[in-house]
Amino acid sequence: MSTRVHLDRRGFLTVSLLGGTALAFDACVPLSAQGAEQGAGQGAPGVLNAFVRIAPDNAITIGAKNPEIGQGIRTMLPMLIAEELDADWAQVRIAQTLADDAVYGPQVAGGSRATPVNWLPMRRVGAAARQMILNAAAAEWGVEAATLTTERGHVVAAASGRRAPYAAFAVRAAALPAPDMATVPLKAARDFRIIGTAQPGVDTPAIVAGKPLFGIDTDLPNMVHAAIAISPVFGGTITALDDAAVRAIPGVVAVVRLNSGLAAANGADDAVAVVADSWWTAAQARQKLAIAWAPPAAGGDHATASYERTAATLLDGEPRHDLARIGDAAAALKGAHRVVTARYDYPFLAHATLEPQNCTALFADGKLELWAPSQAPAAGRKATARALGIAPEAITIHMPRIGGGFGRRLMNDYMVQAALIAKAVPGRPVKLLYDRTDDIRHDCYRPAGWHRLTAGLDAKGAIAAITDHFVSFGHDGEPAIAAEMSPFEFPAQLVPAVHYGATYMPTTMPTGWLRAPTSNAMAFTFQGFLDEVALAAGCDLPELLRRTLGEPRTLPPPERGAAFDTGRARRVIDAVCTRAGWRG
Repeated sequence: MSTRVHLDRRGFLTVSLLGGTALAFDACVPLSAQGAEQGAGQGAPGVLNAFVRIAPDNAITIGAKNPEIGQGIRTMLPMLIAEELDADWAQVRIAQTLADDAVYGPQVAGGSRATPVNWLPMRRVGAAARQMILNAAAAEWGVEAATLTTERGHVVAAASGRRAPYAAFAVRAAALPAPDMATVPLKAARDFRIIGTAQPGVDTPAIVAGKPLFGIDTDLPNMVHAAIAISPVFGGTITALDDAAVRAIPGVVAVVRLNSGLAAANGADDAVAVVADSWWTAAQARQKLAIAWAPPAAGGDHATASYERTAATLLDGEPRHDLARIGDAAAALKGAHRVVTARYDYPFLAHATLEPQNCTALFADGKLELWAPSQAPAAGRKATARALGIAPEAITIHMPRIGGGFGRRLMNDYMVQAALIAKAVPGRPVKLLYDRTDDIRHDCYRPAGWHRLTAGLDAKGAIAAITDHFVSFGHDGEPAIAAEMSPFEFPAQLVPAVHYGATYMPTTMPTGWLRAPTSNAMAFTFQGFLDEVALAAGCDLPELLRRTLGEPRTLPPPERGAAFDTGRARRVIDAVCTRAGWRG
């Protein structure tokens, strides 16, 4: 993920103003001087921007904008803001924001990019809020802002010795224009007091106490529960449904046909949800549904043995699509001193998150409210709006803590399903919950793959050529989600002759990214193969990698990605070998 966060002054001043001291990052309106004065009259906190509020007791509430899956981001992102705000961390309170990328910028948990993407924007949010407080203090004290400084949530005038908490200026600061976010001064790293320190996770006490934090814990007044039956064959659809016995069960509220968003064509129903006054009732009742399923028109044979036979046949042929061609790999292999060939394969994998898929939805008056443990809520908003035929702006998304994602919750099928079910029972919150069997049977799986690798060594034991025929899944010459292979897969940029090619098989199985996308398969494949090549070269893998990396230099970055520093890679290898006591 290479998304950049951009917050200009307008976005910075998009805020939430609620009466009293309620702290909710949801209803966003432009802040005005009149609004600030009204807030002051009600004893409300000074709202400096969409992320920062300062209460009369100088407690500072900072909004955490990204989904929390256990990576600590709910604590870390507010630390960036607090650092530049020069807040006293002991007085900081953290509140999860709503999902609204128009206000908060991209809110995604995927690709391990949250820190680099938000590093500057969140610091600028804090620095801008600090500058607004300084400007307000300067106006009140009748001095130049440049003569003032800050210290742990206080404004300090060195010349006069005056000192006052941020709260004394918060309401006045909220009425001021925001400074230029691109030029607001930031701290030097040597002055950090919060960044780089170990801080307890904001949720840790509640987790230890077993308090409700996760999507599965959502509990709302008048809530009903849904259990879902999805086609047992990927891409299958409903041809007949007899739900009379289910509707007669006490506690059953509704039976809803829908498209699960997993494998069936758009507009075709492949799932039935039972809504009841308890999840147990719904889960037991769905077993009495009489459903006739039609298999998909094509691609419905998902037997492992069938895929393996097809892949083996394809591997013996030539790749149908080129991924990378450098030099003449075929000629280089013919002239190689030694040739090594091997085949590697890996299976489909389910994510098996500790918290099974769930989502709670409330549809009323044409609007939808979701409590969604999603890694990519903005994408879920779009998919849900499309499925329900409503505007994305009509959807409010809460982000409860996620009990494991690993990429599964980048796919928002459960959000769409919950929304469609809720639309069928308007006015009542509906919690959709998968059991463990549902979760494994109806995943978006890491796709299986097969590789035929060949490497040619020169007389000195260096890699002169490498080829790979990669077989996986896709349609119309394009890989399925997570079935991609980079043309720069190591060691492509370091070998004189390379040919990477791919052939894709059709499938109706839903696929999705797994933690360390593509690398979880490619690292096993290529590093395993290079270990065999090292054996043929008469050395161990670290030594082969050193030979291949060559002299320290920086290789140009691919279209998507970072430049490759071979010297740094060598230093990592050397450090690992030293710490492991590796003797070769």
